[in-house]
Amino acid sequence: MPQELGQLSNLTELYLFNNQLTAVPQELGQLFNLTVLSLDDEQLTFPPPEIVEQGTAAILAYLRREDVTEQWVSKLLVVGQGQIGKTELLAGLQGEPFNPQLNTTHGIAIRPLALSHPVKTNVTMTLNTWDFGGQDIYHATHQFFL
Repeated sequence: MPQELGQLSNLTELYLFNNQLTAVPQELGQLFNLTVLSLDDEQLTFPPPEIVEQGTAAILAYLRREDVTEQWVSKLLVVGQGQIGKTELLAGLQGEPFNPQLNTTHGIAIRPLALSHPVKTNVTMTLNTWDFGGQDIYHATHQFFL
């Protein structure tokens, strides 16, 4: 789709469907008079489908965003029986040496784990690890976090 569509400042409605589009130009965010942007039946990757589902206002807000920084953050829940090595596994992923004197986890221990992105250079991903205590008394609380 041509980026020049973003220069049609008086455009109020734009219907784009059955065009096999994968992306909408960010320049459409410059169309402040646009009230209807129809993207039915398109397989878009930009903007993301969850934004497109919210309608024209959400799409335009997404296209107009400034100073957006990608964040690579995920959560890892580690659950299981007590004293089987969940905490030691996470310590090993952190590069820490084995500690046979490590105390058992009570409740939940949350720690960040920094990982290099597998494809993008100079990108660090953060994996927030949730280490659940494995004693029977804690099992009922696990379901609240899963």
